[in-house]
Amino acid sequence: MLVLLLGATFFMSFGLQAFEFDQRLYKNAIEQECHGCHFENRMKPVGTMPNGSRKWTDQKCVACHTEVDEIARNYRNHMHDPRYVALPVKDVRLQSMEKYPLSYLNAPVWPIFEKQTARVNRKTLTKFLNAPHGTCSEGKCAAPKMMAYTGIHENDVISLSKHLDAIPAESEMERQGAKSKGLKLFENNCVMCHGSSQLTGYNAAAMSLFSADWIYQYANGKSVEGRTMPKLSVSRHDAYDLYAYFQDARDKNEKDLAQAIQQIDLNFDQLPKGTIPPKALHFIWNRLWRDGGCVHCHGIDGRAKDAFSMANRRDIERWLREKDAKTLYQRLAIREKEQKFGMGANPAGMPATGRPLPNQLIKLLGIWIKSGCPNEEDEMICKDKWISHEQ
Repeated sequence: MLVLLLGATFFMSFGLQAFEFDQRLYKNAIEQECHGCHFENRMKPVGTMPNGSRKWTDQKCVACHTEVDEIARNYRNHMHDPRYVALPVKDVRLQSMEKYPLSYLNAPVWPIFEKQTARVNRKTLTKFLNAPHGTCSEGKCAAPKMMAYTGIHENDVISLSKHLDAIPAESEMERQGAKSKGLKLFENNCVMCHGSSQLTGYNAAAMSLFSADWIYQYANGKSVEGRTMPKLSVSRHDAYDLYAYFQDARDKNEKDLAQAIQQIDLNFDQLPKGTIPPKALHFIWNRLWRDGGCVHCHGIDGRAKDAFSMANRRDIERWLREKDAKTLYQRLAIREKEQKFGMGANPAGMPATGRPLPNQLIKLLGIWIKSGCPNEEDEMICKDKWISHEQ
């Protein structure tokens, strides 16, 4: 479906914007989301509110979070901001954004290119979009900050924009790289900084995003803004071998993650049934969906509202009656595994871009589901459906 966006010119402060209309058409939702985070028009709103707040499409994550962050800074600095009164964010969260910032604030423009050179090939970019990487250091990992696009193919990627036609396919030399030689090169030259993600943001599995050509250029001193890595003497063949090792490191991490996810169903089966305390029921039905960040994707205008609408209680109850409520537990538990392994899974965990919900809360939801998804009136919303699963 074609989506028409009306935009505005972006200045550093939203209060200084001058409007001009952008007549851009988007072929599909994925293209719109790519533009919403990584293309030049990502800061263009679809309109304004009477108090000066901008109207954003759900795909304009960078711009929306940037404006919220600006309001939060003004709040913390005791500066009057007319947008504050209508912002649906708690004061305590505005205060905590200084220490725990919103996602997407530092999303780069055109991240797959650097000075007209493609940093990726079609295969590596497609694998990354299906399962983005997080960061890992000192034995602990962070879940990916970028949303996964599970099921996307190489042809889908290059169709997003005419500019992406320049991304090369994986070459025969890349496919023939020797991963064992790449491992030795990595251990001798790279592991000091890339053994974890602490210094660079990229460990071996994360560097599977880059093509062999980019590995060669960057290692040999490619000029990049903010570069801190020293120049290394890496041959073309070395780059192919490193590329093969990075792909292998990613593949092994994916397999370990998939194996860990298999444990989720066993954990669910071991959860007991029981009476849910009234305070817990009140939280589930009145606060969980907002406090857990679910409404961002599943709210009135969310990108996933068609899969599971949380626009109102009636929609939530309808989903619980018609669908398998166990999938809610599974997707939340998968996010825990994504954090443990620093990589996205398929199906992807939830929340899609944030930290996992607390483990005790996920267990509570599992018990609630196995107990029939009771509401505050003690009506079992998914009881019949769940009993049929156990038989």
